[in-house]
Amino acid sequence: MNLKSSLVWMGQNCCVFLTHLPTLLNRAAMPVPFEALIPFGIIAGMFAVTGTGMTVIRYYSNDRKPTRFGLDNWEKQMMERDRRLTGSVRGQSTNPIAPPEFATNSVWYLEKPRAA
Repeated sequence: MNLKSSLVWMGQNCCVFLTHLPTLLNRAAMPVPFEALIPFGIIAGMFAVTGTGMTVIRYYSNDRKPTRFGLDNWEKQMMERDRRLTGSVRGQSTNPIAPPEFATNSVWYLEKPRAA
C-alpha cells in the first residue's frame, strides 16, 4: 500500500492535514531562546560567587577551620572562655594556669556593678 492509495482510502481530510503539516510543525517546535541563557548564566554565576565568597570569609575568620553550627549553651560558654584565654574563639591554650587577666575580663562585670 503506497502513499497515494492510502490517501485515497482515508479520504480528503487526510490530504488537507498533510498539506498543512509543515505549518503545524513550525508552530509546535519552538526555538530555544539563547538570548535568555546569557543573563541566566550571569545570575547563576553571581550566586556562585557570593556563596563561595561567604564560605571563604567564614573559613578565614574562623582561624581556617570549618564553621561551627548547632551550638548549645555549653559550647557557647566554652567558646567565650577560649576567646578570653587566647583572644580567638577557636583558639585553645595548653597552659594549665590561666593568665592573671582572665580573672578580670569577664562579661559578668559589664552586666552588674562590681563590689569594691
